[in-house]
Amino acid sequence: MNTVIASDIEAALKAKFIEDPNIPDEKKFKAIDVQKEIVALSRPGLSWAVIEGKDSKITSTCIEETMKIIGTIAVKNVASEEERRKTMAPLVRYLQVALLDEDLDLDIDPIQPTRWDEVTTPANLEGKLMVVEVQFETAVEFTKEEVSFHTLDSIFHSIVFPDTGETALESDTVFNSSEEV
Repeated sequence: MNTVIASDIEAALKAKFIEDPNIPDEKKFKAIDVQKEIVALSRPGLSWAVIEGKDSKITSTCIEETMKIIGTIAVKNVASEEERRKTMAPLVRYLQVALLDEDLDLDIDPIQPTRWDEVTTPANLEGKLMVVEVQFETAVEFTKEEVSFHTLDSIFHSIVFPDTGETALESDTVFNSSEEV
């Protein structure tokens, strides 16, 4: 069994709603980056993020982590606020129904919708943009055997850090001691 992590869930959601080759492009959501300004959208935009984990069950060998998933939907360039709202409501319902009891073929508990919030800012409104966050919840269990320092080691070896010439430690540090060597 492989432990499912947040990025696995995000990738599966992106594949299902944005990259599915069986759905024509005009019927897919457009991938958006919520950290960047959205200039134009030819169709509703969508971004996924697992933003929170809560350890809800801990035993001596197993942890169950409940995860909060956010789907951010953006609708732009619709003539009026009323039209944007008429467009947004069915999109929210579509995501809620599409993910209800879904496990994305991952070893997770069935996904459940929990709420939605409009998060449109005044700047969004100036740009004729409406933004809604749809929240979901799932859980994953993992054991001590699945998570080890070998896993951590492989993660650190897979990250490419830019060569900045900076050194994290100037000297060798002896842990559990106030002295440096």
